[in-house]
Amino acid sequence: MTQFRSRLLALALCGLWPLAADAAPAETPSLEAQYTHCSFRPQDAECAEVHQAALKDQSTAATSVRDAFTYYARYLAMPPASLTDADRRFLKDNGIALPMDLDAANLSGLHHVIQDPALSGEALRAAVTNYLSRAVQAELYCAFNACTLPGREAMS
Repeated sequence: MTQFRSRLLALALCGLWPLAADAAPAETPSLEAQYTHCSFRPQDAECAEVHQAALKDQSTAATSVRDAFTYYARYLAMPPASLTDADRRFLKDNGIALPMDLDAANLSGLHHVIQDPALSGEALRAAVTNYLSRAVQAELYCAFNACTLPGREAMS
């Protein structure tokens, strides 16, 4: 075999080897890892299935996923909205600080919490505080775990 053919064969083999490695199936994260992710990012597409599993599981991790859907993700799933003057007045009147770096989706969800007709009084104040805590936790989780958010590059 000529030296040219040997080099060509070596380059071809080197070029194909990574392709074969990429074709291997990706390892599925453990249920605990999925529970952790979906406790912070319940709005991610893969979390709908994880939430269904959590509904049948009585572990603490499953409870965290259920709570994330109940007190956070359901408000994010509502139609996009902006904070109104009345929403901002509610926050001010109740001494609730608005984190400066919430994205549009989280602000929309916050509007829906404040306007939830099922909530009033102290229950509303607690729901807003809970929602804001979860929104900030989601942002921090993604900052440390490189979540890819809709409309944004992966956070690093």
